[in-house]
Amino acid sequence: MVLLRNSEIMEMSEKVMQEKLIEMRKELLTEYTKLSAGGVAENAGKLSEMKKTIARIKTIGGIKGYKING
Repeated sequence: MVLLRNSEIMEMSEKVMQEKLIEMRKELLTEYTKLSAGGVAENAGKLSEMKKTIARIKTIGGIKGYKING
């Protein structure tokens, strides 16, 4: 998982943003699945950082006028 900075997201095209958003959502779902199965989170802050990155992608995409679904 790569956490993205605002400057990196601003440089992305709409297609790349969409791909990153899908990738981040899949990874977040995988982490939630591990936790719900009774596992322990490897990194406690990872889930919150992933959610924040997803929000950044959606926010910056909206500012740029992209139609980001996900």
